[in-house]
Amino acid sequence: MKALIVFVVCLSTISYIEGTLEEDLDKLQQDFSNWLFSENPQFATSINIHKYDDRLDDYSLDVFDRWKNAVDGYLQQLGVIPRNSLSAKYKIDFDIFENFLKTYQEGYSWKDYNPLNPINFLEGPNIDPDYLVGITPKNTRGDFENFIARIEGFPKQMQQIQARFKKAVLQGNTYNNVSIFKVPSMIDHGITSRPEDFSFYSPFNDTLQNITTIPNNIKNDLRNRAKIAINSYFQSLRDVKTYLTTEYFNNLRDSYGVSGWDRGSDYYTSVLQWHLSLPLTPDEVHQKGLDEVERISKEMKKIMAKLSLHGSVKEAFDTIKNDSRFHLKTGADILAKFNHIIHEEIEPKLPLMFKNLPDLPVDVRPMPNDGTGGQYIPGTADGSRPGVFQVNLMHPDEMVTIDFMSLAIHETNPGHHLQFSTGLVAKIADFRRNGILEKYFQAPALFPFYTAFVEGWALYAESLGEEMGLYKDDYDLLGRYGSEIFRACRLVVDTGLHSKNWTRQQAIDYMATYTAYGESRITTEIDRYITWPGQACAYKIGELKIRELRNKAKVELGDLFDIKDFHAVVLENGALPLTTLETIVDDWIERSKIANARTSEHPAEDLAKLQTDFSNWLMSENPGTARYLNMHGYDEDVRDFSLKAFDDLKNDVDNFLMKLNNIPRGALNEKNKVDFDIFKDTLITYHDGYKWRWYAADNPVNFLEGPQIDPSADVEQLPNDMNLTDFESFITRIGKYPNQMNQFKTRMDKAISEGHTNHNASMFRVIKRFEDIITSEAEAFPLYLPFNETLDNTTSITDNKKAELRRRAKEVIQKYLTSLTEMKDYIQNTYMKHLRQAFGVNVWTHGNEFYEACLKWHLSLPLKPEEVHQKGIDEVHRISSEIQKIFKRLNLTGTTKEVFDLIKHDPKFLLNSTDAILEEYKDIIFKRIQPNLPKLFKNLPNLPLEVRPSLTDGPGGMYQQVSPDGSRPGIFYANLFHPDESPTFNFVDLALHEALPGHHLQLSYQGVAKIPLFRTTSVDWTYMVPTAFPSYTAYVEGWALYAESLGEEMGVFKNDYERFRSGYSCTTQLLVTTEDLLKSFDSGIQLDMAILDFSKAFDTVPHDKLLAKLNSFGIDGNLNKWLAAFLQKRSMRVVVEEINNTKDHQTLQEDLKALEVWALNWE
Repeated sequence: MKALIVFVVCLSTISYIEGTLEEDLDKLQQDFSNWLFSENPQFATSINIHKYDDRLDDYSLDVFDRWKNAVDGYLQQLGVIPRNSLSAKYKIDFDIFENFLKTYQEGYSWKDYNPLNPINFLEGPNIDPDYLVGITPKNTRGDFENFIARIEGFPKQMQQIQARFKKAVLQGNTYNNVSIFKVPSMIDHGITSRPEDFSFYSPFNDTLQNITTIPNNIKNDLRNRAKIAINSYFQSLRDVKTYLTTEYFNNLRDSYGVSGWDRGSDYYTSVLQWHLSLPLTPDEVHQKGLDEVERISKEMKKIMAKLSLHGSVKEAFDTIKNDSRFHLKTGADILAKFNHIIHEEIEPKLPLMFKNLPDLPVDVRPMPNDGTGGQYIPGTADGSRPGVFQVNLMHPDEMVTIDFMSLAIHETNPGHHLQFSTGLVAKIADFRRNGILEKYFQAPALFPFYTAFVEGWALYAESLGEEMGLYKDDYDLLGRYGSEIFRACRLVVDTGLHSKNWTRQQAIDYMATYTAYGESRITTEIDRYITWPGQACAYKIGELKIRELRNKAKVELGDLFDIKDFHAVVLENGALPLTTLETIVDDWIERSKIANARTSEHPAEDLAKLQTDFSNWLMSENPGTARYLNMHGYDEDVRDFSLKAFDDLKNDVDNFLMKLNNIPRGALNEKNKVDFDIFKDTLITYHDGYKWRWYAADNPVNFLEGPQIDPSADVEQLPNDMNLTDFESFITRIGKYPNQMNQFKTRMDKAISEGHTNHNASMFRVIKRFEDIITSEAEAFPLYLPFNETLDNTTSITDNKKAELRRRAKEVIQKYLTSLTEMKDYIQNTYMKHLRQAFGVNVWTHGNEFYEACLKWHLSLPLKPEEVHQKGIDEVHRISSEIQKIFKRLNLTGTTKEVFDLIKHDPKFLLNSTDAILEEYKDIIFKRIQPNLPKLFKNLPNLPLEVRPSLTDGPGGMYQQVSPDGSRPGIFYANLFHPDESPTFNFVDLALHEALPGHHLQLSYQGVAKIPLFRTTSVDWTYMVPTAFPSYTAYVEGWALYAESLGEEMGVFKNDYERFRSGYSCTTQLLVTTEDLLKSFDSGIQLDMAILDFSKAFDTVPHDKLLAKLNSFGIDGNLNKWLAAFLQKRSMRVVVEEINNTKDHQTLQEDLKALEVWALNWE
């Protein structure tokens, strides 16, 4: 048997080598298509597959398991095909096929939820009997025999439907009343008094009579059997109605949303993702809806103003509804109008946006039931049956012509009809070419429709009407936005109903507030959302994604972007998951760049030059950063903070991005690809952040940033050996600062007008800081310092010139001081009166979206706030557990906060002066950490580091970057503003984080690395995020936090006590530990256990020193002798083992002496 298996595997391998992989995939997809159509015989008939014309769809309960087993088998066969060996086109086919199968596999677990409710007011076998008649072939006796057999199958199908309903009642997963209360009357309305009057019988009249090849007696037999079958069908419908009214209706769910079911919230999340093909949560979808409603409302208000329409959006549309100019009299007039729009207005303009247009017909017909404003039914690939746009004529008095263009575009061209027609003629698998868009109730235990792609495209198509000039006037445009806001509202109300426990009336009221539709239309829509959870969200989410991908392609390709090519790429693979669409668009962008690259034959050199050009440009835009890097070509300049600066930067960034996109990434080596990707991300980060320029970026002053923080920093950036030109440039630069202050105020005015100001927590310290730095005399201000001793010692400048320089310096400094005073007064008297009340930015318009943009900027990962929040909770639990373990080992009791509160306010853990704090930090960094760095690092940069007090209150410490050439040291600023709140146990962690091996070591490596200049430093202030070039905060701060953990591996944390009391003196350790020891004695803990705890804590401290201290505390002499003997033995046993050696006694004593030196330094 083993030999046989090996033989089969070998044969399989040989077949792959011979290049049949794509044939294997084609065959597997065809096999699946055939199986799928056999399982959906009614749909098969609609696409001219007539092998199953005598069968109806199976609604039995075991169909779910049968499909699941088949899917598992197809996935197993697909898994044998090595995807990476396929061509690009077949990789797409593989991915879509795999997703198609897995979507059902994952949705299978929800088969006992909504899938148990097959009939509602929107769908069911009873809804449109004319459609079944229309797709049925009627040319031969066999056709009529098949049709009769199909009708005869309805009673069984109705029994299967009843069985599902019964299980829904048993499971407690029934509809709300609004989804099904109309069904009994719909059944009554559909049943005719005579079977001959029913639509199923219509082919047995003239159509049958005109077939001369069938004898009359056979025709009569067929008619009689058809009548019997129709009557049986009628009875089965009555049976369903009876069951519904007598049993099912007594067990309807009370809640409008599915959250009322057991695990209903989980079900809703699953069905939402089934429709969206994106991993969005209900809360995210809800917020996107709110944001879009707000945005579109503003656009509508602008148009209303131009049309002199006043009041709310609803009031404006009510005015239009009451205007006879916008109404047609009859349903026939409405259908004629749509035909004119589609064929005379839209079709001639399609070539503006599309190429290779399919030549497949579309008809306009009335919708057979109430529901949406219109719907589209795809035709066949050969054009034998046209695509059909069904128009809802149930409420003609509520239909206004300003809605017609957007509806026609959505349902026909360039919306659904073009979309489906392109798919029908595409070279894709049959199951994708002929998508089965039926049984919405069954999601997610259903093969996917890819609703977000299908409906997202149609909504996106509506916006193309503007670009194609199809909206003739502002009324049409208002109708177009009315349609869009309707889809945006769906995001809000669908998630509101199913995730936020909204009532039906809440949803109706929300729709009525923001949309143009009447009460009956809105009510029908809300009932639809209650019935089909999640489906209505697909439109807007899909449109947003397609629009996002288009914008991305335009940015990436620049002049190479062709809208016709983009649309072809989006449509040519038929319906597909949005995640796959993004991959396809990304691949197309990359191929387009390579194919059309306007570069020399040296892309690496071009990339290097472009990065150099960008670095030089960036330094010219950020002269302060340039000076910090000892680039003094911009010494007279200050950064432009005008409002226009945002646009200027954006235009330059787009230009660099366009040039970068002309470099074929695929032609670069691996290192250059990394450079390319980082460069591109740098540019795109600013490009994407530009939209948020009127948010936090308009608040340039806070307690951490602004002109008040460190005026002396300007002095530190001056050249070491100043000459006349340097002094002249410095004076010129100072003279520009008052204008910069005015630019700051202009931005802050903008923040006030936009309602995007800081909170008081960011501002309450600012005024005092201004007062601290503003001096009455120019000579006392830090910027005057170079004009004292430095100028005196510059022998190349004459005394007269020195006097002139000092006079001019005093003048410009005095003006700058005046502008600082005016800025302080402005903040105090104007800005502070408009501070936002809430701590979080979520109160701003689009505040949640802005926060997500900030989060993404800092994290450089697409994490949502909820995910970050949960990760924080998980980490807090994990770390708290570890802390408690250590507390237990140290005999410390209480919560983490209680223990640390006890320690941090204890005078024993506080140093008596700020100088002592600085010295302690220096000892930790340079005597304890730095000597251990070679254990974990190689090629250590030798760039200087200093420890200084912070210039302003804020976090416990901050780091200022070292210059790459080492001319300016890296600076660890320790916050000494509250020395009584600076317990020494925080010092080691903070030193590891900010200095070594944290930020200083990290940025030192960065400074000496062979990377472009723009990557060696950050240029933007944090308040500007996300309208800023990235500093990759998660990497920078993530490294520093990781560096804290390296303290363990380097031996910086000597024991459990020090981990929580880093920097305690030896005396303090002894006091605390002795107290713990005596408590242990008093509580009856055995002496050997207490000694064990004690000795573990102090194995790395000289034992004779410990014993001396214990003796001074008055511990019994005999006990002290016993401890001495115990520790002497432990020295031989433990200390030697810890250094992993068998040193002799002399070497051991040397080690202990070294530990004693350490202890003395520690103390």
